[in-house]
Amino acid sequence: MDLPTLHSSNLSCAEKQALKSLQNHNGLVIKPADKGGNVVVMDVAAYETMCRNILDNHDWYRPISRTLVENFTCEYYELIFSAYQKGTIDINTWKFLNVQNPRIPTFYALPKLHKSLKNPPGRPIVSGCSSLTENASALVDKYLIPHVHALPSYVQDTVHLLRILEDLQVPHDTWLVALDVESLYNTIPHSVGIKVISKLLEDRGPKFKAYSDFVVDLLHFILTRNHFLFGTSHFLQVQGVAMGTKCAPSYANLYLGGWEKDLFSNHDLADFLCHVISWHRYIDDIIFFWPGTREHLMRFIEILAVNSYNLKFTMECSQRRITFLDLEIRVDSNGNISSSLYRKETSGNTILHANSAHPKPLLNSIPYSQYLRIKRNCTDEKDFFAAAHDLYERLKRRGYSQKLLKQAFNKVKKLDRKKLLHSIKKKDASQPVRLITQFSQHHNEVRNILNKYWPLLTADNTIKKYIQSQPQITYRRSPSLRDKVIVSHHAPKLEFSSTVVGMFPCGHCDMCEFIYDVREKPLPNGQRHKIKHKVTCQTTGIVYLATCICGSYYVGKTKRQFCVRIRDHIKPLYKGKISTSINRHLAVHHESNPHVVGFTALEHIPTHVRGGAIDQKLLQLETKWIHTLDATRHPGLNEGISFKTFL
Repeated sequence: MDLPTLHSSNLSCAEKQALKSLQNHNGLVIKPADKGGNVVVMDVAAYETMCRNILDNHDWYRPISRTLVENFTCEYYELIFSAYQKGTIDINTWKFLNVQNPRIPTFYALPKLHKSLKNPPGRPIVSGCSSLTENASALVDKYLIPHVHALPSYVQDTVHLLRILEDLQVPHDTWLVALDVESLYNTIPHSVGIKVISKLLEDRGPKFKAYSDFVVDLLHFILTRNHFLFGTSHFLQVQGVAMGTKCAPSYANLYLGGWEKDLFSNHDLADFLCHVISWHRYIDDIIFFWPGTREHLMRFIEILAVNSYNLKFTMECSQRRITFLDLEIRVDSNGNISSSLYRKETSGNTILHANSAHPKPLLNSIPYSQYLRIKRNCTDEKDFFAAAHDLYERLKRRGYSQKLLKQAFNKVKKLDRKKLLHSIKKKDASQPVRLITQFSQHHNEVRNILNKYWPLLTADNTIKKYIQSQPQITYRRSPSLRDKVIVSHHAPKLEFSSTVVGMFPCGHCDMCEFIYDVREKPLPNGQRHKIKHKVTCQTTGIVYLATCICGSYYVGKTKRQFCVRIRDHIKPLYKGKISTSINRHLAVHHESNPHVVGFTALEHIPTHVRGGAIDQKLLQLETKWIHTLDATRHPGLNEGISFKTFL
């Protein structure tokens, strides 16, 4: 089957060069803003100062040694294995929690532009992707989520809040109050937070005690062993929960739920609590209505600030309007509540550009979904039209056609807001098979191949018993320019790095004689390959090419030292053993003479300071080179190729 020529990038050479220059710039750090969707370009010194201002808070963090990190890892494996031995968790749960080759979490900060454009403070984030406790945090979160949903004050999202406020009417001269808990995630004392969760899970009863205790033990480990890197320094979080771990929102929600339970059961505050109307909370943002005097309200807020939960608050109050989430909430003279869309002054115009590399149906649906959001958020038609006009201008600047925008607006304008607020998506009972792949310029070719050849499978009487209807194609988003310039781990970029690249013998091992000492290697397909790193036979993480004087060749990979893998191919020959494709070829065609074969590196994956598994990346690169060099056909020695690693 002839395949069309595929192009892996939609960037021009000049654009690629500009992107590479930006990625390698020594003096800049690029991060997303904390709110508003903007991208912030900072000089390195300003960014490091912002991060150090956070890390120097010794109530939250303290520096630790690498040895302590290794102790934490052993402690974690003992914890989960002990639970498995006791029968608290089954083998599948143990395998899920038993993360191999974990990466060390990394610290970064998001500039809070909405607080200050000059020298903004940072929001601390600890990225724990592929870390030791990533799966443990997911398990804890799954166990806690039902309790979060059961909280009396729980607000799921803006639509949920709008449903709550829809028919609410308050007395004349009621105060609208919005409370924000300051730095909630970092201010929760470990002992108090664990106590709140333990008490909550006790209510599940003795039947679930063993598993609940294990969840609490996992949570205790996640909180008290939350270590991370900033640059090359290790830190431990001594208070609070990492914003970035999966269970953090649930934990913080339930922590405030414990505080609320104590608050509303305090009979000494009855004189204040009788004035609280409709108290609701979205994580650390609280909204309620107060029909009493402002002086009485201020006294109530002062009392709230004195608590055993280490909570501090900022407050916004008005008898006319306040902002909460993405809403501006108002009350009229008759006590009726209304709302409209609220956008921060620092919010950027970050709607997907009409020409961006996404499926056309998705791009065409964006204006409709944005107008729909405005329709839900705006109680009054006047507010809807004003917000719709602003949206129209922003969408026009993002390349959307006037025709598409008018169609979307006219479609939404006719809809009943009440029905939108209470509409529930019907779940499709059928479970179609989905082909999940990354979106690219070639999505039409993929779809056409599927449409063309799927009927061949269903035409076979045997195969059709095991397959369903044609699978639906679901696309993962391709990396954007933003993804390519923003990295989580911050490490100083070297002003001067070695320009020496190529393949070199180390000079002191018994495999050096089998290494090609080259900077550029001729390939079996006639092309020449420049080695991008300095690689020796002591280097780890290699995709390599072995070539024989007869023209045969083999592509392989190893995460061990290169010389160790070469030894696997060479040493068995001296004992008359055959264990790899290379020594089989040498035994059959060259009388077991190892000196007719040589090795060189094609790719190298450098070891990252954060560690982590490189197996999949090595497999993908090995597969790429097997395919590029057609190494499964003579004179190639590879016995097969699988693209499963890309799925």
